[in-house]
Amino acid sequence: MKRRTLLAAAGAATTPLIAGCLGDDSPSDGGPSANETEPPANETDGQSREGDGTEGGDGQTTVEGEPLFEDSFSATSQGGFLAVNEAVETRSEAREAGFVLPDGEEELTLEAEVTENGTWESTQAEFPTVRVDEPITTDVSLELPNGLSGTLSDQQMTVAGRVRVVIEETGDQFGFEIEATTGESGSLSGAANFGEEPPTAVLVDNEFVIEEDTGNIFVDDFLGIPAEEPGTNWFEIEIELTGT
Repeated sequence: MKRRTLLAAAGAATTPLIAGCLGDDSPSDGGPSANETEPPANETDGQSREGDGTEGGDGQTTVEGEPLFEDSFSATSQGGFLAVNEAVETRSEAREAGFVLPDGEEELTLEAEVTENGTWESTQAEFPTVRVDEPITTDVSLELPNGLSGTLSDQQMTVAGRVRVVIEETGDQFGFEIEATTGESGSLSGAANFGEEPPTAVLVDNEFVIEEDTGNIFVDDFLGIPAEEPGTNWFEIEIELTGT
């Protein structure tokens, strides 16, 4: 919370300076920054993390439980949050310090196909745009350049993919990989409420790291990126699923 306190103390007189600092460093073409290298589809950040699926001797993923959907499903978000470089101890503190993901009309859109071994891949995936007021009032887009994938059964769900954060006002951007689960991840606990109608899930990731920066010193300092210590970055999203 120190970054927000310092900015608030500066007062309204600093707003033109803040906007100028952001604008001077923004890419002119709105494309990826020099510090971001786009990886191939489904490439992870090099970390090995325990998931809810295991890989058998034939290289195929084995998922515990029975299929929740046979062929395909869709999902919409019911809320969530993203917090970057917040060394707090509880979910409520992280949510208060982070950016809340909207639900309702502006929500995650996910369409996916399910394979026989319990894995799935998105055919359409789009996060909602987030409106923030600090350090300037702007929209922040959460893009999914390679879509999403994961595992799904009547007992659990995982979601993995690359997220690219784009600050619309300036074009500054950075990316990271998530591996969210309905199980445990650091100080966050997910949930798989698949006995309900409609089925819902809470997917969490408190172990991902952010190795990139935007190249804009002001934005990087405000966000605290790179943020390479597991446990200081927080992601949670609640979704409602429908078989299609």
